[in-house]
Amino acid sequence: MDAWSWILLLVLTTLFCIGLWRTLGWERRLTHRLKTASGDDTGLARGQADLPAVLQNYLDNVLPAGDPMPLVSRVELKQHGLIDLGENEPQWKAFKARQLVFTRAPGFAWIARIRPTIWVCDAYAQQEGSLRAAFMGLLPLADQRDREALAEAELQRFLAELPWYPMLLLTHPGLSFKQVGDNSVEISIRDGELSASLTFVFNDEGLIDRVYAQERARFKTGKFMPTPWEGRWYAYARVAGVLVPQRAEAIWLEGEEPAPYWQAELDSLTYTDAQV
Repeated sequence: MDAWSWILLLVLTTLFCIGLWRTLGWERRLTHRLKTASGDDTGLARGQADLPAVLQNYLDNVLPAGDPMPLVSRVELKQHGLIDLGENEPQWKAFKARQLVFTRAPGFAWIARIRPTIWVCDAYAQQEGSLRAAFMGLLPLADQRDREALAEAELQRFLAELPWYPMLLLTHPGLSFKQVGDNSVEISIRDGELSASLTFVFNDEGLIDRVYAQERARFKTGKFMPTPWEGRWYAYARVAGVLVPQRAEAIWLEGEEPAPYWQAELDSLTYTDAQV
């Protein structure tokens, strides 16, 4: 390599290190906000008998038999999959992601890498939603922080992903339930002044098959637009004694054809007890 090649390599390496330092710093600050969010620490909020029958059956299927589940304060997931970054035409890109979920007050951070160069963070913390993306951690590609529409959409995501932490159906005091059919339940969550609701549909095995919202904020043509949305769950298997889906898909239901935009497969899942 000649001198100019070495200089270029040094510059690129320096930029990469600066970008990594910036993204790691932002992730640390976000994690701190999640950890310090105020929430209800009262422990068990309800007995299983207080739930609609379809939810009682679901928990009988997915939670370990015997001793009560410990109060879980944190969930960590690792995933890989595909995400559609296109607005008008599909542009599917592979990603690897790590997700932290804190349950004392509803909150999560989904941190993904799309190839080595693009960093994405989708988050909900202290009743605020955010979606950020950057090239090498330096060049902003997206920075969405609409307080109302995005916050509700991110709280809906926290609620939709209950199949990965179903014990919260028993332990989170901000949840309420309404059975709306033989195999479906409307679950609502309140976080301070913010609230969100979704309809959960169960299959013949008593497991959550899909989650539906009549309206969820979708960023399109420069603004958030309320759009019908659905999340689908597949391939249940036991992890840490809990029966959870190994694959998931998120879909916009606008127009005649469903528009999938996110497909993920679970690589690992860890629960942390509140006492730890």
